[in-house]
Amino acid sequence: MSTTIVDQRERACRALLRDKIHLDLESRTRLPILPSKSPLGRSAWAPALKLADRLQIFPSELLDWWAVQPTGHVVIGSGVSTYQPGPAQIGRRVLVNVVRIALLDLIHNEAAIFSALARLFDHLLGCNGEPAGLWLSEGGGCTPEWQAVGRRIQASYALGYAPSIVISPRDYFAWGIAIYCTDRRQLNLADPVLERLLRATVMNSSFWQKIAPQGT
Repeated sequence: MSTTIVDQRERACRALLRDKIHLDLESRTRLPILPSKSPLGRSAWAPALKLADRLQIFPSELLDWWAVQPTGHVVIGSGVSTYQPGPAQIGRRVLVNVVRIALLDLIHNEAAIFSALARLFDHLLGCNGEPAGLWLSEGGGCTPEWQAVGRRIQASYALGYAPSIVISPRDYFAWGIAIYCTDRRQLNLADPVLERLLRATVMNSSFWQKIAPQGT
């Protein structure tokens, strides 16, 4: 990977750390106690830095786009990793369209993190995170280019490659992104159509650069 690409991703992650990634200080008393030699380290901000490091698997253009969206936040705390559309009370702030990341998933279950993030991207790319809009996987799209991608995701879902636990297009997209980010070869074996589609669009810098005038 070129130095320029690395620098772009690091810059994008710094913007996300500043504006989009938060620690749930209200749940501090409910957070699991990490071992003294935790891979996250002992710093209070270490989980956010760990997450930012994992985000670098995504194209820098996707991260840049996410950073300037009016909604779409990550809150690291206790509980389970999930996506919560709509407003959420986080301490004294109200954030809209929130990915909740379980602290222990940063150590033990990165697939759960990527699955939750995928649902946020599905929502934002589908309808700019609007409450009643179509998500990307449902055939939505915030631009004509993304609408075309949404239709291709639906067509791929209809082929039936996904495991039985995947029961909706939203589940399908989240499953695909999670496996792509943690074991792309496994996704290629399980669903080669989806792997090629993600590689050519959502996870492809060239695709993002091509649609940048409409996608930013």
